[in-house]
Amino acid sequence: MEVAREQIVAEARKWLGTPWVHGVTDCAQLVMNVGKDLSAFRPGALEDPFMRQFDGYPETYIPKRMIKALNFLLVRTDETKLGDVCLFFIKGSPQHLGIISRRPGDHMYIIHGFNKPSMMMVVESRIINPGHILGTWQFPMVEK
Repeated sequence: MEVAREQIVAEARKWLGTPWVHGVTDCAQLVMNVGKDLSAFRPGALEDPFMRQFDGYPETYIPKRMIKALNFLLVRTDETKLGDVCLFFIKGSPQHLGIISRRPGDHMYIIHGFNKPSMMMVVESRIINPGHILGTWQFPMVEK
């Protein structure tokens, strides 16, 4: 079953306002939750023994392991489109994920788990510096 890009964004938006909880609604788990809810991963991918090495909290992922997991679960793409997953540099290290939710004009927006003392929840926000995007992946079951 293929999933429309608009479905990915609509599913991610259902999580908006959900409190940020480490390992439940953080940036990595939001991507996992949306993919699971839409059956957007290839069949059996989440149960594959390869994925056991990524159990635990996202902070335990070093960048190379995070990229391995993204390459295993998703499909790397050169063009950023609605519903794609982006990996961002934060403080010089690739460590944050978000789902592209809008592309009006030259501004991109993402839905992501946001963990700042003033706001700890799933939010939709504008990408201020697209140069901080390290890579973009799409869910394997997305419509072509």
